Amino acid sequence: VDDFFLSVTKDTLTKLKDNGCVNYSQDDGQLGDEFAVTSTVLGMAASNFYLQYQTPMQMRKGCREVRKMIYQLLEGLDQKEAHNTTSDAHKTSTIKKLVFKTYTPPPEVETAAVSHLLHALSETHEFDEVPVRHNEEQLNEALSETLPWGAKPPRVSGLDEGYVGRHFRKSDHSDIMLDPHTKCYLLLQAHIVKAKLPISDYINDTKTIMDQVPRLLAAMQYIALDDASTAGVFDLISYFARLRQVLSTRTMVNDNPFNQIPRFPRDGGRKLRNRGISSLRDLCSLPVSESAKALDLVFGNGNRVKHISNRATQFLNSLPLVTVENVTTKHEIEKSSGRASGRLNFDIMFNTRETVNARRGGHGMNSKDSLQAESNLIIIVGTYQSRCLLCHKSVTISGGKVNKKSQSIEMSFDWALANANGGPDGGSMVMRLLHEDIRGMDSELIIPLQIGG
Repeated sequence: VDDFFLSVTKDTLTKLKDNGCVNYSQDDGQLGDEFAVTSTVLGMAASNFYLQYQTPMQMRKGCREVRKMIYQLLEGLDQKEAHNTTSDAHKTSTIKKLVFKTYTPPPEVETAAVSHLLHALSETHEFDEVPVRHNEEQLNEALSETLPWGAKPPRVSGLDEGYVGRHFRKSDHSDIMLDPHTKCYLLLQAHIVKAKLPISDYINDTKTIMDQVPRLLAAMQYIALDDASTAGVFDLISYFARLRQVLSTRTMVNDNPFNQIPRFPRDGGRKLRNRGISSLRDLCSLPVSESAKALDLVFGNGNRVKHISNRATQFLNSLPLVTVENVTTKHEIEKSSGRASGRLNFDIMFNTRETVNARRGGHGMNSKDSLQAESNLIIIVGTYQSRCLLCHKSVTISGGKVNKKSQSIEMSFDWALANANGGPDGGSMVMRLLHEDIRGMDSELIIPLQIGG
């Protein structure tokens, strides 16, 4: 009996080590008094998020490949467009004035990132048991033709085809449609675009899949954070938030965020852009009277459309406009390690113009005119160059009747990493404020390494 249990223990530890979940203290693997097992980040992920032991390594590989892809795409674009910053904004920030910009990543990069992250998620062992019933490969193929990306994420022009997941040859097309991971990827897309599903079984399969998505996305992000000091992780974490927006609002990355406004007309976006309003955040930032005029321009101001315009105004006024004030940075040397540690302090301000009760009524939202009691905001700070992740924090925005709220926040970061990648004019960092359940309200600002304090 002892030999049996010892054999099972050795086999289990070997599997865990081969999949990066544990490390041994002895190379020979002999169990004894000196034998010690330590958990790794992948092992902690498997335990904390209830994953199969093979899944964390899959997730790490997927995250790293997507990160490399994003980084290469952004490097290939003009720096102004790729990093969504301007020289004017940077010069302004260096004289102690912080300028907010709506964060809108390049559409082709966002499409590639979201589609490949979703595919990496669907390829994990957690979806090995998604049922593919008799003749469902034909249904899968027909469904794939109606979806934005089909069975595989779109090939990214100019990059080597090294990812994502398993690449099938054309002759293997029927095998693709028999694969449970392919069906998972198709159903995730169908959920987002509200595609009509061929049979009722697919509705139940989608629910089963969607129940797992929040946990698995959290696990993927947890694993990605282990590479925080690597170039490109800052943008990768940004796209995790953007993917959650897509899943929450059920709108594709190329859908106009204005369509979240209830009954928003097709030509409404053009009318707003003609007035210099290019994003939902821009519209919310206007004074109440100016935003009302803008909505009248879109909907008209006759009695027939007054109730539609009022509903749109109600929705708009319920959105939390997030700003940052009183920003200071400083650094100090830790006595124990001699390491330079940075401190970023600021006040985050949440402002809604009236009680929330219409947020979920747009084209991409649920039809009920009710709002979640809470929403989530991700604050991430990265280096100005190389886009390494310095620090991150999740903040809950509570619904209710309070129009203005503030919260003081302190974040610690690696000063040496920030300084080495700070760029010109004394060095800067980039902060992004990313909502997880609404599109078009994200913002970005440049923070000098030496400001305040």
